[in-house]
Amino acid sequence: MTGKTVTIEGTIAAQGESKSGTVRYLNFSKNYKDTIALVFILSQGAGDFSKEKLGEFVEKKVRVTGVVGTHNDALQIKIDKLEQVQVQP
Repeated sequence: MTGKTVTIEGTIAAQGESKSGTVRYLNFSKNYKDTIALVFILSQGAGDFSKEKLGEFVEKKVRVTGVVGTHNDALQIKIDKLEQVQVQP
């Protein structure tokens, strides 16, 4: 799946931030290695990737389209625009 564009749906279980504070993420499980993670590079988000905005997705079902990549053997989708994450009914 790496390098392919996919659309996935699921409920966000947790949010977090890298130790360096330059990356935030949303996870579909408590352990990010169990499922794919959504990754937000703060320097590329035009201020849209605040903890508060990302926190609004926690415990909500979302649909996301993006390119699958990996980091430390874990699957991820790098989010370029907040509009890629859409809350589902």
